[in-house]
Amino acid sequence: MIFGFLVLGLTTNANVFVILTAEILTFMSYSAIQVSLNTLIPKTLNASKIGVGLGLYNLLNFVGMAFGPAVASIKTY
Repeated sequence: MIFGFLVLGLTTNANVFVILTAEILTFMSYSAIQVSLNTLIPKTLNASKIGVGLGLYNLLNFVGMAFGPAVASIKTY
């Protein structure tokens, strides 16, 4: 994921295929991290709190996915 972000950040006049490859690497890494976290969180919680923990994790994840691009688009203009 870091490699994909570095390629995207450091190459300003790159070929379309370089940018596409960096995007694919970044989103594949993001998917792997999401799956890992969704399996790790229930292992760290008590059995009675698993539903609450996963609900809170998903809520914060969705809020981050909503407000992250919004804040980034405001900062670019």
